[in-house]
Amino acid sequence: VLRDGGVLLHVGPHKTGTTAIQGALAAARPLLKRERILYPGRRLEHNRQAAAAIQRSLGWDRRRLDMAYWDTLVAQTARYSGRVVISSEDFCEADPESAARIVHDLGPDRVQVAVTLRPLEKLLPSNWQQYIKSGYRIRYDHWLENVFESRDKASAATPSFWVRNDHPAVIRRWSEVIGPENLVVVVVDSAEPRSLFDSFEDILQLPRNSLNADESGPSNRSLSAYEVELLRQFNRRVRNKITHTDYYRFVKRGAVRSLVEGRTPGPHEPKVITPGWAIERARMISKEHIAEIGAMGDRARRHGNSMAVSAVVGACGPRSPDAAGSASAAYGATFCVQPNHDSSPGAENGTAAIRSGTTNTRRVGPLATEPTGPTALTASSGTVASATACGGNVTATKAGRLDSFRISCDGRPARVSRTRL
Repeated sequence: VLRDGGVLLHVGPHKTGTTAIQGALAAARPLLKRERILYPGRRLEHNRQAAAAIQRSLGWDRRRLDMAYWDTLVAQTARYSGRVVISSEDFCEADPESAARIVHDLGPDRVQVAVTLRPLEKLLPSNWQQYIKSGYRIRYDHWLENVFESRDKASAATPSFWVRNDHPAVIRRWSEVIGPENLVVVVVDSAEPRSLFDSFEDILQLPRNSLNADESGPSNRSLSAYEVELLRQFNRRVRNKITHTDYYRFVKRGAVRSLVEGRTPGPHEPKVITPGWAIERARMISKEHIAEIGAMGDRARRHGNSMAVSAVVGACGPRSPDAAGSASAAYGATFCVQPNHDSSPGAENGTAAIRSGTTNTRRVGPLATEPTGPTALTASSGTVASATACGGNVTATKAGRLDSFRISCDGRPARVSRTRL
């Protein structure tokens, strides 16, 4: 919860629901004002201020924004005695020195940081499209190869990808400046779009439905495969003949925005597809990230200490793309459900179809959790009494509720028994 007089600094990273929450905050400015919460400025986000604060070079012109952008925001924040929310995904690129300076300028005793996360495999196509929208000309398959080959070195094709998307490093950089007790990680679950707004409402102590998707704001839809290839070919022909400033103004903020907002791709128009090898690499890295964040323990305090758990019904074995996306959206422990015939007294044979649930847990190690409160899971019929998920045991102590459990999941299917209690 953002304390009285506090400053919530939302640092992204990119493509983790940032535009959605920024649009919601901007649309809710009158409501926020009544709650004595300032969302400074008139724009959706604070990207110019963040770019100036971290002294980020923009485009092939290597231009830097005037520090006056940042100084003005700092002055506004200092004058306001209530709570303040500042949001820009560019803050995730701050190095330790820049992060320390930003916190110092805003007030070390006021700043709390929010990090929003999505699974790495979901970030790949949208991040590539952002590079193309910024004037890059590289093909998706070549860009992916550069991404996975450049984790430990700089790459001209992916200069900032791992600065943004090494999620444990982003968390570590900010928590070392403000202290882990002042940092909250909000996991974005694509299966529950409303959960992002609910999380920020809880942080800001706002009534439910205070923050909502801004339907009147600019569209942030992904480009179709045809659209992004058209833009890539355009970049090949004109990038060396135009300044980055003009490209940003006339292409990114002009032609591309008009394309996104004024055109709806046809039902048979292909989307950008990430090849299987890249998805597998991304999942392996996500497992490393989960383990690393888990090892931080309470240093990365999750919002409300809650972590979504999605059970993939009927998807044991080869997962369908939709099921895999739903399961991985929780960025945490997931398990799928298989039939398990139990002949013990009182047991009911059949498939234990657990739909979904929310577990009050905290990380205790690589892909492992332990309970911090009661956990409710809903079954298709009967009551879940016990389960074995990838080697870890789940036990029920009373009907309809799993109160004591530990799950360690490495992707193997779960075996579940149902018993009427």
